[in-house]
Amino acid sequence: MRPLFNMIFLLLTTHNMWAQPLMIFQKTSHDFGRVANLDYPPAVFEFENSGNEPLAILMVRKSPDVKVSYDSKFIGPGEQGKIFVLPDLNRLGPFEEKIIVVSNTPVGNSEIIIKGTVITIQECFPNQNNMDIREVNVLNKITKEPVAKAHVEFLFNMQQQISGITNSGGKMTKELKIGQYHTKITAAGYHTHEEDFYLRRSIPALFFEIDPLAEPVPATEITLNIEFPKSEPDLPDNPDIEPLALPVDQYAANNLVLLVDVSLSMKAENKLELMKGSVSNLVSVLRKIDNVAVISYAEEPVVLLRSVDGSEKDKIREVINRLTPAGITNGVKGLNSAYSLAQKKYIQNGNNQVILATDGKFTGGNIPADEFRQMISGYANQGITISIIGFGLDEKAIAFMKEIAAYGRGKYIHVRGREDISNLLIDEIKANSFIGNR
Repeated sequence: MRPLFNMIFLLLTTHNMWAQPLMIFQKTSHDFGRVANLDYPPAVFEFENSGNEPLAILMVRKSPDVKVSYDSKFIGPGEQGKIFVLPDLNRLGPFEEKIIVVSNTPVGNSEIIIKGTVITIQECFPNQNNMDIREVNVLNKITKEPVAKAHVEFLFNMQQQISGITNSGGKMTKELKIGQYHTKITAAGYHTHEEDFYLRRSIPALFFEIDPLAEPVPATEITLNIEFPKSEPDLPDNPDIEPLALPVDQYAANNLVLLVDVSLSMKAENKLELMKGSVSNLVSVLRKIDNVAVISYAEEPVVLLRSVDGSEKDKIREVINRLTPAGITNGVKGLNSAYSLAQKKYIQNGNNQVILATDGKFTGGNIPADEFRQMISGYANQGITISIIGFGLDEKAIAFMKEIAAYGRGKYIHVRGREDISNLLIDEIKANSFIGNR
């Protein structure tokens, strides 16, 4: 028996020696060259798991002068991963930063390095004699690689049109004055990208990230296929016929706070108009026992309606129909206002819910991420949930919206495609107020 035991032990030991993950980097250093402390693409360190067991990054060791991000997931054998690194320095001059990547490989630690020279903002402008001439960069959102032959259109202050095509390095220079811009970018193999922004004097270079057509839709999101119309949405054949109100014996009372993003980007592709139609249909089924509040937000939240009952349909619709897009997104302030209103009208044993409709990044708060998550989950523990109706293709924004909805015990519903969303909010409220589910 002893020889057999020794053979089995040897086989197991040999298997464990070879059954292991291996992290192989394509490059281990990146030179940023001459850069200022502005928004610019991170260094991308791509690696492959060349072993035969799943690979995981356990942590990174770095100085406070470096920002590092990566996917917290297992990388299977033969699969690739990325680590994104940015310097975050408050000094001029050369820099070199070392990042230690700790993984579950036998080696345990890998080392990557970034270096470069921080220069003044003025030195970054392409033409020192004309500070309105700026560099425009178009990048692949997934790989961060430059996109050549991208057609970029700027609409300055909703009047002057400026356009151009990026070179082989994904760049072009244009004279862009201070002011408000709407940008549309098209390129072969990519989704059309549109966004609004205010260009400040101190920005020498603009960076736009666009989505490749091959990018998969995250599997965990609820996807509604909608084709955005070029004009106003069609009205129903008989607008005088409204859906029946929710039966009182089947659906609990609703305390709803509608938090609607009215930043300029919601104007594109009739997104705001579609949301208005969906809200109008929701109003049709509400009852006197339901409460509705409406808050719009761009730079600042504006309480447009302080909780009226569901029978005041004309008043609710009038407020919704007056919504117009303007400004930039500041979501955290809007969310604070929404939760405050929901608390004041809290319905015991009812559906207390914030509905956030947005297409952009949730910005504007200095609150740390952990505190923000605690705030969302804290309200959920009190019985106030949050569901999010999201437009757009910003990968980071989608991930963050899904995280908010998860902590808030609600849903993230991503709108992108062909199906009509007229009953979107009705279905969401039904699911949350149905007495059989409570």
